[in-house]
Amino acid sequence: KLKGNVSSLLKVVCELHGFGYVDKLGNKLSSTKLLGDSFDKNGGLNFSPSKTLVRVDTVHQSKGEGIGAVMYIVTKDHAKKLINGTGTELGRIGYVAITRARDYFVLALPDSSEKELKEELGRIGLMKW
Repeated sequence: KLKGNVSSLLKVVCELHGFGYVDKLGNKLSSTKLLGDSFDKNGGLNFSPSKTLVRVDTVHQSKGEGIGAVMYIVTKDHAKKLINGTGTELGRIGYVAITRARDYFVLALPDSSEKELKEELGRIGLMKW
């Protein structure tokens, strides 16, 4: 059930932010490291002031903060602008996203872009995980 709830949450995030949703995404999720109390009995997220599991914000909302782990979900164009530096607004947004992460940074981009951008992403210090 928890895996299904995460899949449902990702579907909502995709719809709200214009990303495509992969119908069989549930096949790529593993429930082994998900906390059992992440969702309430109705499928809603359990958040408490002392125990926030996942925070979803825009890059602008996180400006000036240090966050332990950041996942920056991008389109191919956003990734290219990030690679090319801070000369454009999208490049600056990417810079802010990277510099928020204290310990871990994950750049989530479409699978179809990975092959084309792999070398350039490696050049700026990002590796496939």
